[in-house]
Amino acid sequence: MVNPAKVTDLDQLRRTLRSTLTKAGWPEPEWYETTPEDPGRGQAKRAVAEGAELVFACGGDGTVTAVVTALTGTGVALAVLPAGTGNLLAANLGLGTDPAAAAGSTSA
Repeated sequence: MVNPAKVTDLDQLRRTLRSTLTKAGWPEPEWYETTPEDPGRGQAKRAVAEGAELVFACGGDGTVTAVVTALTGTGVALAVLPAGTGNLLAANLGLGTDPAAAAGSTSA
């Protein structure tokens, strides 16, 4: 999931994350964008229904909360890629503010 409102250059983020994940041994990611009406819950449910084993939540605390809510009880893993203004969870986890750097710390 990615919250496009929290990312300055979405195309650059996609290129960077694809490259970073490929180098780490991950397959090509599917992309689901959040909307003001659905900050990530519906997209996360869709990803699970389509067979996702890992969901990256790229956004602020609202995006992460929506995704966590949808993933609860599914057994699907979550990775947090901070992108936004507050990012209290990301800060508390020591993830910094760069989604590409956070993805680079994820190993296959």
